[in-house]
Amino acid sequence: MVGVSSPLFQGRVLVAGIHSAKIAAGGGMGMFKSLHVKRIAFTIILTLWSCILACNPAAANEYVTVGLANSTGVAFAVPAYTPVTFTQLSWRYLGAGLLYSRWNYAFKNFSFYGRVRQGWLYAGHRLTISCEGSRSGITNLIRWFPQTGMARSLSMTQDFVTPAPLPPDAGSLAGEVVALTLNIAFNDTRVMPRHPGYDLENFTIRQGAMRGRTVGYVWDVANRVLGGDSPLRYGFPNHQALVDVLKAINSNYEFRGYLVCIDRGYLVPNRPLGPPDPPHDPHIP
Repeated sequence: MVGVSSPLFQGRVLVAGIHSAKIAAGGGMGMFKSLHVKRIAFTIILTLWSCILACNPAAANEYVTVGLANSTGVAFAVPAYTPVTFTQLSWRYLGAGLLYSRWNYAFKNFSFYGRVRQGWLYAGHRLTISCEGSRSGITNLIRWFPQTGMARSLSMTQDFVTPAPLPPDAGSLAGEVVALTLNIAFNDTRVMPRHPGYDLENFTIRQGAMRGRTVGYVWDVANRVLGGDSPLRYGFPNHQALVDVLKAINSNYEFRGYLVCIDRGYLVPNRPLGPPDPPHDPHIP
């Protein structure tokens, strides 16, 4: 069995936890086979890291853990309790199945500024966009991601309070707010992959202008700004500065599969990582 745990810091790769398979043969031949297994393991590891860094050079500054499987079983070096978040892009390509299969759990009783929106996702405040939990509604949402246009508040023509397609060009602020709403709802109801979930809204921001603030605070502010408030009211110089914070939250524990964990260090959990607490319905504020 082969297990690998690899923190990557400033471009340096530290590989630990290599365990050779037990070889039935004895003597020198057994030693030779053991060394051969180790060489193969290192080759696989370095190939994996090459793929990861090729896809995302920023991974060299992340904490990444990889688990490998072989024919005799699975040896996971992946921390079983690592939190999970999805970016806009990963909600579209890796999270689509989760949206279809678990939406009714995550949004069964979603409380949005004092009103329970059963089966619906809402984002904004005075002006809102919404998505219903039918298959067609979820399909529209998946196709809507990612929103990369200019960061801005919603306009009157984008206020969807009845079943309607999501606005085709709502801007990056809308995309990041919706992605964060999904991350919080699926974590709160404990239906995330790999680890069921944490109360993400209670995690604290480690650095930057929002240092010491909770994810829930930023979520509330972002919805209010999306709904028409000025970002200046909450200490942001413009909409893009708020989007940058939301992106950092949504990508902090970015899900890239069951065998790769990422922690970019932007968030501080509100409790020791471990078995999940009981699920609860998401609510804002």
